Amino acid sequence: QDGATQNRFSGILGEQTAIQATNVTSSTIDLANGNVHYFTSNGSGATTAALKYKGGNNLSSYVKEGENISISIISIPNNSEYINAVTIDGGAVTEYWSGGTPSSASGAASTFSLTTINLIRKASTGTPNSDFIVLCAVTNYET
Repeated sequence: QDGATQNRFSGILGEQTAIQATNVTSSTIDLANGNVHYFTSNGSGATTAALKYKGGNNLSSYVKEGENISISIISIPNNSEYINAVTIDGGAVTEYWSGGTPSSASGAASTFSLTTINLIRKASTGTPNSDFIVLCAVTNYET
């Protein structure tokens, strides 16, 4: 026994999407509602992706060492909103951004931004900044 696990899927593998009638700036991202979050209102300015679980600051209680979570945040930047920081359980963490930290609006009016965050639990010190590697990327979609 080599400890390997094989998973096989047939057909469509669907993933739950939390559709929120707000923007990232005025909301939190509760992973109990799924790993894909779509914000339908125009955002405003630099904002933080506030990651939580079950409405509270307890994501660290549910993610084990050696696990990865991939989170997709779809937003409407409207020439203004962009995610430039992440918190886990209310605590600031060090992010590693593909291409460097976003420093301006990530998309024009009538466009979508997709911010992808990968959380890798590397330790269990009790401090999110010490326990997680936070990898982030932003892609803009226009017609």
